[in-house]
Amino acid sequence: MSELVHIGGAVDRLAAVLEGFRAGAHRKEAAEAEALEQPPTSLLERLEESAEVDPTQRRRVVVARQLGRCNLNCLPCAGGGHGRSTTDDAGRRRFKLCPCGVMNRQLRAVQKMRLPAGAQRLTLENYEMPEGLGAILERWFELADAGEAPALILTGPPGTGKTHFMVGAALRATLSGRRAAYIEAHHYRSLLSNQMDKVEGHEQIDAGASIKGARALFIDEVGMQRGELERREICRLLHEAHAAALPVMISSNLTPAELGFFGAGYLTAPVADRLRGACRNGELHYHMGGPSRR
Repeated sequence: MSELVHIGGAVDRLAAVLEGFRAGAHRKEAAEAEALEQPPTSLLERLEESAEVDPTQRRRVVVARQLGRCNLNCLPCAGGGHGRSTTDDAGRRRFKLCPCGVMNRQLRAVQKMRLPAGAQRLTLENYEMPEGLGAILERWFELADAGEAPALILTGPPGTGKTHFMVGAALRATLSGRRAAYIEAHHYRSLLSNQMDKVEGHEQIDAGASIKGARALFIDEVGMQRGELERREICRLLHEAHAAALPVMISSNLTPAELGFFGAGYLTAPVADRLRGACRNGELHYHMGGPSRR
């Protein structure tokens, strides 16, 4: 009888140990579950103004807050994404991004755009779309998705909403998987001055490097740069975009005639001719008028 009591006591202790293990596992799982993050309803909520000035551009820019894990089996990869590692039938290890990893990739693409501070608020969702412009934008995206290289050209006086529209369209393109290169033409001038490769006394910049990896090019305020060097570099940038078959969107305070679409103007004749063809001879041109929105 005493042996049976002894055995029963050991069983009870073993059961208590196992229960402790289960409780510990439940607590660990609960703690991991609390660390999971629900995907946001809109990735735009993750964009905010940087706390420090970007040393390469000497200005505050938009940054993106990365998402945490979205699944208990979600593991971080070396590139900062999140996903699941599996083994296929051939015994090879595969890594597939989780939803949070896909979203983080999109957020990193937005951060690479180096949008100016405050631009995270310039979305199409809070933009008062002028009549007819929405249809032109959808046509531009339709052609771009079909593999073509359309050019949407916005003209109009200052304050009529061109920059808001451009930034909103660039954000939409990037968050939908078409990473955009957004360039403020007047700021491109300061980027030129930061380059150390001097040719004939002028500091140069590699236009191709500015659009490397991008699948769409957005250039705001073309024509503000009256210097010959700046004008030449903007034209070279547009030439590189044409060579790469990139969809393009530009805005300008100049009229189409002043830009050079009907004769001599700000753009060189070859660049103006290519843009005129890419905008379907005016189908993708929109002139923004009315009072200033500022």
